[in-house]
Amino acid sequence: LGGMMYQYIAAKPVNSYLTLATYQLINGFSAIVSYVVFYLFHQVLVNRALTSGSFGELLLIQVILCATLLFLPAIFLGLSLPLTGKLYPKHLQHTGKSFGHLARIGFLGMLTGFILTRFVLIPLTGLYYAYFILVLLIIISGIYLILRDSRLLRGFRLGYAILAIVSYFAIVSAFRTFHFSFSD
Repeated sequence: LGGMMYQYIAAKPVNSYLTLATYQLINGFSAIVSYVVFYLFHQVLVNRALTSGSFGELLLIQVILCATLLFLPAIFLGLSLPLTGKLYPKHLQHTGKSFGHLARIGFLGMLTGFILTRFVLIPLTGLYYAYFILVLLIIISGIYLILRDSRLLRGFRLGYAILAIVSYFAIVSAFRTFHFSFSD
């Protein structure tokens, strides 16, 4: 899918910050959707795991649970990588250097995210809140990208950013209203 989208994007001039910000926001909101899917399948699969007869079946249930939480964000992250590779380099002759720079930023981001999550967020807030704080950080990085683009109208940039933040807090409020929590 990322390759097909790359051909579509490469054929037309696009606004790189807007496109990358949109994919960052989609990635953040897909993490929330995957959490809902995880929540809906969790109890059914845990009950099935308690009655499983073999280690293989128990392992399969655990893989399915992890996949429901990680599949959608991983798909959107994979979709955005070819587009980022197209939009990020300014000059064709510097494409390799630009991809190396992107890989370095990605690696440092993953390393920082792991350390921040494992040793700071989870001990301080717990797993449930740490997940939503990380989603908020993803959305804030998308907002940062959109606010950085001076070619867009200021009102559009601010409206886009406010819509993303309001949407996030509306979804999190809905989670609290419907008691989507694993704190028990």
